Amino acid sequence: CLQREYAIIIKADPHELMRAQPGRYNGRYRIRVVKNALIKERWQDLIVEIPSIIKVSGLSDMVLTEQKNLHAKGKYSARYFAEQAFCIYSSSGSYMISAMGSHHDGNNNMFFLENGANKIRYRLSLATDDRRYRRVRPGQQLEGGNASQVPNCSGASNVKLRIAILQSWLSRKPAGTYSDVVYLNVMPK
Repeated sequence: CLQREYAIIIKADPHELMRAQPGRYNGRYRIRVVKNALIKERWQDLIVEIPSIIKVSGLSDMVLTEQKNLHAKGKYSARYFAEQAFCIYSSSGSYMISAMGSHHDGNNNMFFLENGANKIRYRLSLATDDRRYRRVRPGQQLEGGNASQVPNCSGASNVKLRIAILQSWLSRKPAGTYSDVVYLNVMPK
């Protein structure tokens, strides 16, 4: 008896998979072998699991610039400030987002820029779905809103990140280059 192995290859267009809703898809196919009028037939189940796909694009390093004309908004006035728009795509449609900096206090209440032993506190805020900015504490999860249904937002953006340093946080800090790395964690809702 001669045994032969066969491979069945199922291909899917990656662009179609990016557009597919996450979930479990089931199907069946039939294999029919005919040899010398002998017919062998077998049904086989096929299960494809499509996970939620999330893609963040458009982020880059930010440089804070000094604001010469301070205009108080409420009780705060930012002395150094930067904003950046970027894109969050999610195949599931909605997402949660959190931020964690390399330098933060042990209680996850504040972010810090560091220069050796010197630290300067800063505020990180996010605006999603053209809503107003919401302050983010290190590790805090926020409901992100509606993600783009198109990877890279077709060149546009759907989220804004703001970094601000208040004048009061700069007192008695030596001049120098202060830095931090912020990690954004985006997950399906």
